[in-house]
Amino acid sequence: MTEASPPDDLALHAHRLLDAGRFLEAAEAWAEIARRDPAAAGPVIARSAALVLAGDAAGAIQAVAEALPRVDDKATLWVRAGILHRHVQDPERAMACFREALAVHPGYPPAHLALAEDAFERLHLDAARAHMHQALAQAPPVQQMAIHQTLGELGPTLEIGARLIHERREDPTPLVHLGRALQMRGRLIDAASAFAQALERDPLRGDALFGLAECQIHLGDPRRGWATFARAANPGLLRSLPGEVRPGFDRLWRGEPVSGKRMLVVNMLGLGDNLMALRYAQVLQALGAHVTWLCQAKLQRLYQGARGVDEVAPMAGHAAPWGAYDYWCLDHLLAGRLGAAEGQIPAWEDGYLPQPASPPRPTSGRLRVGLCWSSGGQHFTGHARFIAPEDLAPLADVPGVDWVVVQQTRANAELAARSGLAVEDRSGEWDDLQDAAAAMAGLDLVISVCSGPLHLAGALGKEVWGLISAAPDWRWGLTGDRTPWYPRMRLFRQETLYDWSGVVAEVKTALISRLTSGPQGWGGSVGLK
Repeated sequence: MTEASPPDDLALHAHRLLDAGRFLEAAEAWAEIARRDPAAAGPVIARSAALVLAGDAAGAIQAVAEALPRVDDKATLWVRAGILHRHVQDPERAMACFREALAVHPGYPPAHLALAEDAFERLHLDAARAHMHQALAQAPPVQQMAIHQTLGELGPTLEIGARLIHERREDPTPLVHLGRALQMRGRLIDAASAFAQALERDPLRGDALFGLAECQIHLGDPRRGWATFARAANPGLLRSLPGEVRPGFDRLWRGEPVSGKRMLVVNMLGLGDNLMALRYAQVLQALGAHVTWLCQAKLQRLYQGARGVDEVAPMAGHAAPWGAYDYWCLDHLLAGRLGAAEGQIPAWEDGYLPQPASPPRPTSGRLRVGLCWSSGGQHFTGHARFIAPEDLAPLADVPGVDWVVVQQTRANAELAARSGLAVEDRSGEWDDLQDAAAAMAGLDLVISVCSGPLHLAGALGKEVWGLISAAPDWRWGLTGDRTPWYPRMRLFRQETLYDWSGVVAEVKTALISRLTSGPQGWGGSVGLK
């Protein structure tokens, strides 16, 4: 590009560089745009994002700091600075940045929402709700829908959505939020209709595709559901993947024979989803494929030597040429390609991840139980997967149990004080999921909400109890206390959304029974040996 190139052309060039994975060059292009329009915050934010993708988070923080004196929209840039500090694990500095944003723009919704997330992570629940309600005052209507949903206020979400879907006839977002609220209310037919209407407005909208697929599976049409999931593997979604792991659309695996072929599996969603999908590495290998598994860095050490995986590499930094692979598949789509639509689910009684060596076990004879009570508020269900420590207090009355934390969260320190549970917490010593797996290997039982630790315990073949929201993921179905995905898992289902009292009472009774009678027979599990 020449010095005379108009900003729009240079921005297009920067986006193309990002698409090509040339992050440092993209950052320099955005820097040039910022020099031409020094008061604009957008190019600075785009430059910082490119630098983060290039692995230079410190450079991104510096770029934002240098731009702050000259930009007009300082609140937006302060929030960006806070996000970057949170990215480099500096939560105190991040909070200071969010407060600076409120100092220059009181009531600024992104700053309040960021502070609400921080408060939630610290278990300061009243403060989190207060910040979200303050964000509502200045948030645009579509964002109000999302905030109400996170707060568990589904009525206002539905009311605003009913108005916006007519006022904003081209925008799929109100329909997506409406579909999610209906889904959480259990109105699955209406939710599916809302997601389908959103897809009429934007056929590539990923969250609408996922919502529709979940509803279709829950409603008893897994073939259609998995076909809808497969529609998510489109060019729009591929653009959201890091540039260095972005495959060519023409090599997407659609079920062709893989004997003698090199297959690349790419991480699509969260840690738990990837752990659940790992079972299919053995299936692919049995079909004759050479399997390379791309995953988040936290899983890489755990997956070394995993059954069915020939090579494992982290998503970031993967540089193997795409010509080395015959096919690729997003991890979340393997189940649909390999029999789940017909009810065929490979599962192993003893798990499909080898259990690592664990530290020497105490010889007290007490039951050692791992506990994960929160998956955070990032999922669209908001805090529906979160159990407050106070709600776990009845479990403190169960004698003969040694409780062990199996999640990493800033709130671990408050669990004992607010629940009455005497807990062992060594999660601060963990580097990744390999360390979490080693901790689990020494446990008799794991109890977890729908989160990564639940899937990790299932993959390891541990006895595990899942605490399932009244708005469950597609994988748990709508009824029953067993799942074909993990033969040694028992499900405890919430009857009323956000009310965990019944689940905790049922778990307490089951724990007492477990202490007196030992592990129960599982029976009826679907398994491959």
